[in-house]
Amino acid sequence: MHIDYSQTRSTPEYDPLSPDLKLKDELNTYGKQAESDSIRKIVENYTDRFNINFMNVRKERVGAKKKPQFMILKISAAATPILC
Repeated sequence: MHIDYSQTRSTPEYDPLSPDLKLKDELNTYGKQAESDSIRKIVENYTDRFNINFMNVRKERVGAKKKPQFMILKISAAATPILC
């Protein structure tokens, strides 16, 4: 069994709406800290990943006389939570 967990947070250097201005300078123009924090939260990219992998695991058929036409041998699932 293999477990991975990672968090990534990236903040752009330039303002996405005004690419000529640096984000840091643009955030300093807001009067209140709450306003600049809400803009920073919108612009910032945050990714949270959690993976579980089982290696060398197999499912044996038990009591099946006739081999089924289709059989699921590999199952894969992924989920990415969206955090606001």
